[in-house]
Amino acid sequence: MKFFIPILLLSVLSCKKERYECVNSNTVEGQIFNCTYLIEIPPYSYIDSFITGTSAPATIEIFGDATYFQLLPPYSADVPVPQGNFDNFTQHYQIQYATYNLNEMIAGIFTEPIITSLDFPRQILNLEKMIWTWNTSLSADDGVINYNEGVSVSVTTDGVINYLPLTLLDIGKTYYIAMWGYNDEATVVEYSSRQIEMKIIN
Repeated sequence: MKFFIPILLLSVLSCKKERYECVNSNTVEGQIFNCTYLIEIPPYSYIDSFITGTSAPATIEIFGDATYFQLLPPYSADVPVPQGNFDNFTQHYQIQYATYNLNEMIAGIFTEPIITSLDFPRQILNLEKMIWTWNTSLSADDGVINYNEGVSVSVTTDGVINYLPLTLLDIGKTYYIAMWGYNDEATVVEYSSRQIEMKIIN
């Protein structure tokens, strides 16, 4: 079934330049959007009870921001993706992050490094590479997102999103995850995380 991208994603794509301002001049290296407050992804662990062949549920250690190694957008033929550290996730992954009591927040998983505009308006330039997403209308903004609280998607280059039955990520493949959050009116991106490289190991 096809739907047009909801306002939260659309605002990332095409808001007018004059609606933006630099809310934080101290952007840390690796945030997907310049001039935004950092959404921290601290080290954490989660339990994956679906892993077979073990006598007890597996505990998965995630380093989050601590594994960051210059995964900076944008990438192109002239700017290759750096070979840095990554986190090992399972197919039944869990994402944990620091909460900021935002009304609207989005997480996205992409098949390629996330490319963003370096200036206003804040845009994700390769949104068609997103295959899974979550937002605060799907579950509470409590700092924990389980894989099955989001939805699988395919996005066309002309701005149409297809909501699909939830599918697991492929074992052995590498994906890229990031989060971004909005102002109180849900019109301007004012928060963003670093981009985390995630490899699916089980």
